[in-house]
Amino acid sequence: MVDGTSETTIEHLDELNSNTSKLLKLLKLNAYVELVGCIAVLLNPDAVFPAISQSTSGTECAQWYALALACVALASFLCSRSLKESSDELTQKKLKTIALPTTSSMLLYHAGVSLFQVRQIFFTQFSLVACGALSVHAPLAVCFATATAFCVCEEKGK
Repeated sequence: MVDGTSETTIEHLDELNSNTSKLLKLLKLNAYVELVGCIAVLLNPDAVFPAISQSTSGTECAQWYALALACVALASFLCSRSLKESSDELTQKKLKTIALPTTSSMLLYHAGVSLFQVRQIFFTQFSLVACGALSVHAPLAVCFATATAFCVCEEKGK
């Protein structure tokens, strides 16, 4: 078209596809990180939660946590899969519908875990495990904050 409308639409679609691609990578990375966490808790719960396996209820609690991590991994994987399957016909509304619940939940999850690690490092008991967890969860919290903002802006058409 001469009026530039099609060029603007193509540029918007390219930008949307680029951002969707980044979101897909983030969700897949998150799935792998949480799956590794799940396996780590199952194999050695005391490394993640010192002395938790000294009681039966502690061991069960660690197993529940591992299951929760597996669920977080599955949610991220399924969201990335839905985005990938919809990427050719992705609209702003579909992006919001598919990604926003997952990105906002992951933001809350990673920010919460980060805060728990900061509390442990500075106010409870310093540990390398807490430092490692913080070095993983804090950047993911920032990434999911960005992804959530992107989804919200797409929802509002900005």
